[in-house]
Amino acid sequence: MNRGWNRCPIFSDTGDRFLLLKTFGESVERFKIKIHAFSLMPNHYHLLIETPLGNLSRAMQYIDGVYTQRFNRKYNRDGSLFRGRFKSILIQKDSYFLEVTRYIHMNGTKAKLISGPEKDPYASHQFYLHPQKAPAWLETSTVFSYFDPDPKEARDQFHRFVIKEPPHDIDNTLSNPRWPAILGNKKFKKWIRTEFVENNKKPLDTPQDRPLRQKLSPNEVINQIVKIYHTDKALIQGRYSSYKNEARQATMIFLRTYSLLSYTEIGALLGGVTYGAISPVCRKGETDKSPLFFKVKAQLDKLIKYQL
Repeated sequence: MNRGWNRCPIFSDTGDRFLLLKTFGESVERFKIKIHAFSLMPNHYHLLIETPLGNLSRAMQYIDGVYTQRFNRKYNRDGSLFRGRFKSILIQKDSYFLEVTRYIHMNGTKAKLISGPEKDPYASHQFYLHPQKAPAWLETSTVFSYFDPDPKEARDQFHRFVIKEPPHDIDNTLSNPRWPAILGNKKFKKWIRTEFVENNKKPLDTPQDRPLRQKLSPNEVINQIVKIYHTDKALIQGRYSSYKNEARQATMIFLRTYSLLSYTEIGALLGGVTYGAISPVCRKGETDKSPLFFKVKAQLDKLIKYQL
């Protein structure tokens, strides 16, 4: 999922929506991902993606980057279209796959943009009901495998499932702005922690295991720094704040490691700081830092552990 910068619209007309759908199709071909469901909302979009090659980050960078280039070229604009890095949640397929599909397909209905998912022209539900109209890149067979072998009956069963009220706990989890890193049962979560987090045996994604690491929003990081350093946001985010200010240096480092922002995104949040100023601070990392720095780090680690 990704949202427009400052919650601004990411589409200006219907053609823009088809432009993003075209980019989805290209990403399937280029990165061999599987797109099971999508929903295009006025200022954000949702995707249910499977990555057999473990390349989620590359695929999403392509989608957001290429669509932004095309949008900017069409409207003669420049700059970011999206707020930054996408949000993702790792899903246990057998237990939660259908629930996430339902959540995505019901987005427009819940937002009261349309009266039902079957009437949403910018979500994949219509293509499940009318597969002859579906784009070649939309993977529908996995969803239908959970229903009747007869195609027509499977479509009817799936539609009834989608419009049925979801379990309260699942709906609350997916509707919460702060998603957990993992959506699954205790056994699945333990396996993920053991295999991919604690033992660091192999990545879940390339080049980094970002789906599990991109947990904290920039505001969450900055708020902890302000609280623990007893400072003011203006002293951290002001364009002319001192580079020797450890709270400001900590902000650069932790936005990079806990929010996974690029140097450009960090610079924009800190009043226009350049790549050349941020890069050496992040490379130096924990060297010569005070106990307050490590207190912030410990608190951020606690917030991440709470989400897992």
